[in-house]
Amino acid sequence: MHKKLVFLFIGRTASGKSSLARYICETLGLRQVKSITTRLPRKDEITGYEDHYFVSESEFDEIKFKEGFVAYTEINGIKYGTTYNEIVNSDIYVIDPNGAKYLKEHCKDEFKFIEIYFSSPFELAKDRFLKRDGSEEEFYSRYNSEDEQFTKYEEAEGYDHLFVNDMSFSKAAEALCDLLKSEMEKEKSL
Repeated sequence: MHKKLVFLFIGRTASGKSSLARYICETLGLRQVKSITTRLPRKDEITGYEDHYFVSESEFDEIKFKEGFVAYTEINGIKYGTTYNEIVNSDIYVIDPNGAKYLKEHCKDEFKFIEIYFSSPFELAKDRFLKRDGSEEEFYSRYNSEDEQFTKYEEAEGYDHLFVNDMSFSKAAEALCDLLKSEMEKEKSL
């Protein structure tokens, strides 16, 4: 039986994974998973338009109860979840290591997951975060709250590809497009 291919984009805060995912989807005609989250939208974010559906705690719990989540994680008190139907209809999922582990445990028979780990130099990630209207305090809070799960993930080296994002956006986008096209071609030949 042929399994649906889904790319998991995993990386610390401001590693470039979300911006690159949006670009890749637009360029290659792919669809990105939209998570349900209790996080407040950033400036210019519209619910359901790009990466997330923004909901209240009670709405989140209601969706979790009624539909169930195949991916779930909590970072710094903010909940993220994704339904099965959302995964079925998507190609790329920006997710953290704990969410990826949960997803693979619950959906390993239906999907082929290719994990791409995005790594960026610390100072570059901090600069990216500050440019998207975040404060240094917020950056350190996010970075520190996710540090344990990412340190374990990095040490385990369970990803399929390491993508060191220390280049310009256009070079990173080109390299990532090439990587995904190569993986999709491999999958077609099976």
